[in-house]
Amino acid sequence: MVPQPPLVTENEAQLVLVPDTNALMLMMQHLLLCLVIWDLFNILCILLMFVNAFPNTPLGVQFVKDILLHSALNHTPCTANIYQQLLTNEEYICKIVPLVSHMNTCEYSC
Repeated sequence: MVPQPPLVTENEAQLVLVPDTNALMLMMQHLLLCLVIWDLFNILCILLMFVNAFPNTPLGVQFVKDILLHSALNHTPCTANIYQQLLTNEEYICKIVPLVSHMNTCEYSC
């Protein structure tokens, strides 16, 4: 039996902000959250190469949201708290989207 990494606690699922700002840095996040976001980068690159290389902004934001959920689900049960945050907390997902997108997500229902 392959040992599983420990489950992410509620505290580890929280986003770590740069001091005195609302900005996020990927390398400041907890390990499993970084893993979910790095998977997002990899899947998004493939999606952009083979599905739609030039999505409009709303579609690009939707790509990122869908891939985040998929990535978190791929690593359950360890990332169950992250997955729950992504499903239930719109602010949580809106803070992650700018890490992978230069799009102005405020205008596109993030």
